[in-house]
Order: sequence, then structure tokens, then C-alpha cells
Amino acid sequence: MIQLHGTPGGRLVGATEEERLVRQGLRLITPERPGYGASDPRPGRTVVDDADDVVAVMDACQVDRAVVIGGSGGGPHALAMGAAAPDRVLAVGVLVGATPSLLPDEVELLVGVNRQVHEHRTDPAALRQLLGPVREAILRDGLASVVPDAAEADREKIIARAAESERAVRSALDRGVEGMVDDYVALWGKPWGFELSSVAAPVVWAHGLQDHFVPHAAAARTAAHLPDCRFVTWSDAGHIPSPELVGEFRVAVLGAALAGAGLPPR
Repeated sequence: MIQLHGTPGGRLVGATEEERLVRQGLRLITPERPGYGASDPRPGRTVVDDADDVVAVMDACQVDRAVVIGGSGGGPHALAMGAAAPDRVLAVGVLVGATPSLLPDEVELLVGVNRQVHEHRTDPAALRQLLGPVREAILRDGLASVVPDAAEADREKIIARAAESERAVRSALDRGVEGMVDDYVALWGKPWGFELSSVAAPVVWAHGLQDHFVPHAAAARTAAHLPDCRFVTWSDAGHIPSPELVGEFRVAVLGAALAGAGLPPR
């Protein structure tokens, strides 16, 4: 299973789940996008450009085909794999994934920092100025400090998981803000570089109804353009689902992969 991290994020995002993944018999590979952690920046990249890097990682790990999942900002990059490298993808999972566009009323639903990012989505220089203090606050006080207006359920989870995620966050943001800047421009500031209709693999998209990082309505509208997509709504969840829901999501994606390959679930 290839897991593509959110924005911000990095290669260590799955490290805290090692025990659970071993029990589930899953091999998880978590590539790091350019500009995060140990990965060199790639200015001007589009969402679909990341597919080349993911395929190279799969080749290096001697993985022919895999399930590809992406959370939040990683969701579109998982879809890009389904479009650009369909022969390498068994199924795609999008977990509270970002969308290419937002309607005005959806922008108003965003947490404050995402609303500001969306306003400057086409201006890398303005984003650097905005995200520099955000990065410093995250490293100093944790993610909860920059999203005081998130849904209460999300804030509780962010605070509860702060200690276990600190190493991953520090690693991801150690290099600076370029990863975040390039991610946001690629996600919201220009075309993704592929058509949603070209995603050939089966897709499972799960989204929380109370999400104020990526509004549920925008996600449902985007998912409707995918040829083979099962859209799952979690009525009591926001942007950060519980481990139980994440496990449920992974089972659904693996089921879609088996069905797509013509194999019965075991």
C-alpha cells in the first residue's frame, strides 16, 4: 500500500501506525513529496508530476502494483497515480481529499488559515510570507495552535495525537515552507494536470460531513466526476477520522482492489 501524505506531511506519517499495520499484514510505503523533509524542492510542480516520483519509489522497492491512498492534500496525488500510471494501481483511496476548486460558500466554511491560503493560492511569494509564521507556530506550539476554529472533534484529535506525531511533523517541516507552498499552488492554484475522467482504477473516497479543511460538498462534487467511485460520508467525523474509521476505509479500498482484479474478498 502506497500512502501519500497530506499538506503538510512527510515520510514518517505512517510510523506511529507500525504495530497496527503489522497486525493487518500491510506493507506501507510513504513517499515524501518535493520540498518536505529529505526531499528536494521541485518548484512549479503540478499534482500529476508527483506520479513519476511515486513510480520511481515503487520500482526501487520492487513493487509492481499497489493500492494507492492519499489523505487530504495527498488525495489528488493518489488520483493522479490512477490517471498517469493505471497499470501500477490496483485501486485508489482518497481520505478527506482536497478538491481542485471551491465555491464561494465552501470557501467561507474553511478554517481561517486555509481561507487565507486559498486567497493567495496563485502567488507563491505571498504564500511564503503567510506560511512562514504558520510553520514556526506548528513547530513551536503544535498544529492545534494554527487551527483554533477547526471542528471541536478535530481539535481534540489533533491535541491528543500531538506527542506521537511530533517527530513526523518536525521532519516534514525541517527544510522550510517550500513543500507547503508548492503543494497549495499545485492543489488550488493551477490545473492538476489530468482529467478526473481519466482515473481508470476503482476509487473509494471517504469524507467527514463536519470537515472544515475540505468541505464535504466540494468533495462530493469532485468525486462525482470519477468514472468508478464509491463515495462514503462519515456523518460524525471532520477532517481527522478516528483510527477505527481509517481502518474501515483501508478495508474498503482493499476490497475495491480485489473486486477490480476479479478476486473475491477473503
